[in-house]
Amino acid sequence: MENIFYLLKNGNFEYFVFNKPKDYSEKVISIKDVQNIARLSFKNAKSVSFVEISPTIQRIEESAFEKCEDLKSVIFGKLEESNDIKSIFAGTDGNLTIQYNAFKDCEKLETVIFPSVSSEMTIEKNAFVNCKNLRTVVFAYSYNVKIDETAFIGCRDLTFICSFGSSAERFAREHGFRIINY
Repeated sequence: MENIFYLLKNGNFEYFVFNKPKDYSEKVISIKDVQNIARLSFKNAKSVSFVEISPTIQRIEESAFEKCEDLKSVIFGKLEESNDIKSIFAGTDGNLTIQYNAFKDCEKLETVIFPSVSSEMTIEKNAFVNCKNLRTVVFAYSYNVKIDETAFIGCRDLTFICSFGSSAERFAREHGFRIINY
């Protein structure tokens, strides 16, 4: 059976997040013990549906995952249990930057789950532009998030799951995205 991760609010089911594949096949990439993912690293990659990125990451460079045609889910950190979210993710000790076009045109991308960040997270221009199926972006206990105005252009029906009062929540409100607070 697949691992199903979801948000609970006041002990009740609130929002489905994603299914994690039950086995690690050729469609799953686990990136460990690196600080940067170089530009163009996985551009146009085929047969990659799930990416799990180590909490040591500090930067995903330009176009690193651009046009990954089968990519559905990206999580940062390690899946852990929590009272509110069935998966809370290990944080980073420093800054995290998602550079421009990092996930541009990943048309099957549905879910991105960011880690808790001790300092600052920056999502640069066009980072997720034209990710037409992106439905869920989770910000795990990150209050200081800078998101460029163009980061999520072309993402229809997007829901931000974030802390109440966070900068991610303010961005979502200003841009008309659905919000679920935890």
